[in-house]
Amino acid sequence: ATSHAGWRGTVARIGAVTVERMCREYGCKRENILAAVGPSIGPCCFEVDAPVQQAFAALAEADGCSRPAGEKFYIELWPVNRRILEAAGVPAAHITEMDSDGREHEREPRPFYFLLGSFVSPSSQAVDTRRSLAKVASFLSVT
Repeated sequence: ATSHAGWRGTVARIGAVTVERMCREYGCKRENILAAVGPSIGPCCFEVDAPVQQAFAALAEADGCSRPAGEKFYIELWPVNRRILEAAGVPAAHITEMDSDGREHEREPRPFYFLLGSFVSPSSQAVDTRRSLAKVASFLSVT
């Protein structure tokens, strides 16, 4: 499944909605779901107004993921969506953040790459998560 998690999707917890639907409709098990997030606009450039920031800040998962810039705000989507996926039961080790070149990020938050879309895949067997998600991210970045 592919979900779009811009600010509206993030506020609607689209990652969790996608996980729930995959489990309900396809019989996926949360512990077997693989998710890739990115590439997207980052906090250096994702400027929003006060109403958007307030909706975003209402998420418990958004704690520490916005900063003021005059009358506007910069927000970080990747860590928030990672937290949403984790809260939905996707193991942290199954969530990979990718940049626009398909390179993987470590689990620490990266300041310039954050989520606008997420890819979530059911997995019925053990796989090399990083290699599989890198292939998916490569495909998504060129389509």
